[in-house]
Formats: sequence, C-alpha cells, structure tokens
Amino acid sequence: MIEGAFKSYVHDHHFTAIDESHTRMTDIVTYEVPMWAIGRLLEVGFMHKYLHSLIESRCEAIKEKAQQLSRNT
Repeated sequence: MIEGAFKSYVHDHHFTAIDESHTRMTDIVTYEVPMWAIGRLLEVGFMHKYLHSLIESRCEAIKEKAQQLSRNT
C-alpha cells in the first residue's frame, strides 16, 4: 500500500484446485492501523467489520466473473 487509511495493508489471494470444475480462493489480509490507541479503537469498532464486508463483496464479484467465464468456454 502506498497511501491510504492504514499504516500498512497487504491483501493476497491464494487459489487451490478442488477438482476439475471447482477452485477454492483464500484471502489473507494483514494490516496495521495508525495512531496506536485511537487506531486500535477504530480497528475494533469499525475496521474489522468494514474489511470483512469489503472482502465478502469482492469474493462474490470474483466468483460471479469466474462462473461467467466458465460458461463461455
């Protein structure tokens, strides 16, 4: 992350083949919030829920796109 609300933020996708037509995607997110105590309060009260919602919506979008592509091949 070059700039943004986090002190640091890394989001990796890992794909594992389950069988010929199924793949598991695992998201690994690591982050640090700025401003020590205030940042920690924001993390507990807001950031965790926000990131969970964000990742779920992105996973759904990736799933939909992958299913579209598989139907077109």
